[in-house]
Amino acid sequence: TNRFLTLMDKIDLNELDVRKKVQEEIEKYQRFSQEVFGKMMAQEYHVPQIDVKNYAKYVLQNGTKEEKRELLLCLKSRLFLKKQKVYIDKKKNNGVQ
Repeated sequence: TNRFLTLMDKIDLNELDVRKKVQEEIEKYQRFSQEVFGKMMAQEYHVPQIDVKNYAKYVLQNGTKEEKRELLLCLKSRLFLKKQKVYIDKKKNNGVQ
């Protein structure tokens, strides 16, 4: 996982998909807040400017298996595993490893 976190800075992500995931999480929290705490506690939240790479790292470290799987679907970069290490496909990412 540490190697993958290091590579995250070099990986190309579909930012629109990642922002959509963040918006879905915010909406999920809003529904939870309204149902559990009542309308008085609920606040309107909008997706702030986020660093998608930091969000991706957060999900990799703290997310569920499903959240991690969904994040991997947002990758534009091709990854491969060699000798138990994760690498970025050189052909798709200008030689970044």
